[in-house]
Amino acid sequence: AYVALSAELGEEDLGATVQVAVRAAEVAAPEEAVEVAPAAEEHRQARSSWGKPGGWWAETPTQGRAVAFCCAVPAPLAVLSVDGSALLSASSWGLHVAAVANSGESCPPAR
Repeated sequence: AYVALSAELGEEDLGATVQVAVRAAEVAAPEEAVEVAPAAEEHRQARSSWGKPGGWWAETPTQGRAVAFCCAVPAPLAVLSVDGSALLSASSWGLHVAAVANSGESCPPAR
């Protein structure tokens, strides 16, 4: 998919192009920095650790964590979650989007 997208856009090194665009945006508007939600800031400052409780590898703490999971085998699946709660679970190909307010509620509903 990456190679096809790169060819479609005519970009030889799509990854480098994205990095340059992100750096340019950061430099162009540093005064417009978005305030970090308190839960996200706490998570960033918290000591992260990996463990295997109950046989599943997991990283803690989970509060403030946003996760996008997807797979294609055996069938397409996408799950978007925050704080361990799924905002969206889709079994179709496509673009899936979710927005979350500081309160943790999705807004508008994920689709």
